[in-house]
Amino acid sequence: MNERALSAVYAWVDLDRYEKLNDMIGSRLLILNPLIEQLETVAAAGMGDASQVAAAQRTVSQIRFTQTDIKERLEQSRVAFRSVFGTLPSGTKFDGSFIESKLPTKVTKSIALSAPALLAAYASYNVAEANLSGVQAKSKFDLGFETKVTKPFGGSDYSSDESIGLVLRKAFFNSKQLEAEEKAAKARVDSAIAQIQSTYREGEKTINTAQQTVKSMDEAIALARETAKVTRDEISYLRKQLIIGGSTLDSVLSAEARLYDAESKEIHFEADKVKAQVTVLSALGLLSQSFGLSAE
Repeated sequence: MNERALSAVYAWVDLDRYEKLNDMIGSRLLILNPLIEQLETVAAAGMGDASQVAAAQRTVSQIRFTQTDIKERLEQSRVAFRSVFGTLPSGTKFDGSFIESKLPTKVTKSIALSAPALLAAYASYNVAEANLSGVQAKSKFDLGFETKVTKPFGGSDYSSDESIGLVLRKAFFNSKQLEAEEKAAKARVDSAIAQIQSTYREGEKTINTAQQTVKSMDEAIALARETAKVTRDEISYLRKQLIIGGSTLDSVLSAEARLYDAESKEIHFEADKVKAQVTVLSALGLLSQSFGLSAE
């Protein structure tokens, strides 16, 4: 259930990611369209510095290519979302803060040991131990008390026969076959123990990696926001300078492209952060219960 919930949340995170990117580049192009039209007019008239016009045209082409790529990725994310949920969300936006609110403040040992994958591995170990005990029991003697009472039929001259004592029993098996069975059973126990250790280490690694990703994404988000702020100030200055001929169309368009890059990175970092948080919840077995899902 946690694995299924994980893939479902991943699909929604990616849909939310590309919807935001698509909306953002669409709004960015609306702002840039007057500049693009002005550039096309300059290029058609053969006016201005040819190298600057060519550079500006490359910038516009790159922006439009990015828009096409985002639309393609958006369609792919919609297909992935439909395959999980059957239909697209209607007026419901993904809330990353909900995921963050479900994270434990600290991953304690008791929480880690309650992970479903680890419990499943431990259950397999118990089965292997029980199987080994059953095999070993075949080679042992059973010792116990037994009573026996024989009553004569009516009219018989025989007296009743009553006895009590110790009884020793042993089932006979082929010794080589029994030895092979016991060896195989011990190997299954050893394998189950190794699986528990491997599952614990893998879970610990997954959680530590995801937590480090969350920390890195927080730092990257802050940097992307600062870059976007600086770039907005730069664009404001370049646009003012463009009016009086102090800057070029290429410099304005290039700055706009850098702004989109910074803002899109923030969206990507936010999505990757949520995915990492969801991974932690899934590894701990807390994701499905966060959504009120139950196996019963």
